Amino acid sequence: MPRNRKGLLHIIDAAGFSIGGFRRLWGETAARLEIIIGAALGLILWALGLPAMQIAIYAMLLLALLVVEAINTAIEELVDHLTSDWALWAKHAKDLGSFAVGGMILIIAIYLTMVLLPILG
Repeated sequence: MPRNRKGLLHIIDAAGFSIGGFRRLWGETAARLEIIIGAALGLILWALGLPAMQIAIYAMLLLALLVVEAINTAIEELVDHLTSDWALWAKHAKDLGSFAVGGMILIIAIYLTMVLLPILG
């Protein structure tokens, strides 16, 4: 049942909804892989001695990837709810969400290349 409380209680409710969203996102294999691989890469950056600012930027990019993954999952949930039949609009919606996730992964890959090339190159 939806809540419509005010003030601090609204913030507490919103935090609970966000936790629920994260739990739902954790149910997605892609999100779990992004979190696990992303954390491992973050540890590698730390072990290589990258500056804290570069690691922080990487962490923000990883969080942005998870945000886009959550939006993609929401799109897929809505499309699946609206139709069980194949439809071009449904394919386009899902493909666009997938492209957004792929674009974020490419952005992270470019960033990692930029910060690691001077160290490993």
